[in-house]
Amino acid sequence: VELSSFQLLTMGNMKNTPDVAVVTNIECTHQDHHVNLDEYVDAKRNILIYQNENCKTVLNADCDYSIGNRVYHMNDKGEIVYNDNGNETFVMNSSDIVIPGTHNIENYCTAICATWGLVDISVYKDIANTFGGVEHRIEFVREFDGVKYYNDSIATSPSRVISGLRAFGKKIIVIMGGSDKGNDMSEMVPDILKYVKVLVLNGAT
Repeated sequence: VELSSFQLLTMGNMKNTPDVAVVTNIECTHQDHHVNLDEYVDAKRNILIYQNENCKTVLNADCDYSIGNRVYHMNDKGEIVYNDNGNETFVMNSSDIVIPGTHNIENYCTAICATWGLVDISVYKDIANTFGGVEHRIEFVREFDGVKYYNDSIATSPSRVISGLRAFGKKIIVIMGGSDKGNDMSEMVPDILKYVKVLVLNGAT
């Protein structure tokens, strides 16, 4: 089940806590809906504060709001390794993942951590080799006259846009717009200057 901060905001005293809870990241977003950033963080926290010692929580160690040990890491060789209190198990190479972007490597690390011990280790590589992603998330649409078209319309926050811009490793043409959710758009500027050769703007923002 994927729960938004809007849903989690009103889910205090959860009687049925998840056996495995995942919070991928926390950023300053949805400030058009939440009173402030603290309320947004508290909403995310509701997914895990009622868990017990038999439950698992997966957090992004690179997020400023997370505490704890780094469970997964990609080493200098491009290997994804499971680190269990110093005991490392090789899972697969990052190059085994067919969908583009370092954020998708992070997504795989998250999924592996959440399901570790529940599936055979070979499953991770098999899926990485064949899974082409989901709709609207750097979704390959078609190639026409040598130009590849991708749909990344799920990128509704600066961090998601930045991940998409970095995924290709070269200058691209981007259509961008939409509505303002109270985000700081300026944080996208360095990556736009680095990775975008033509920027087409539309929409309310």
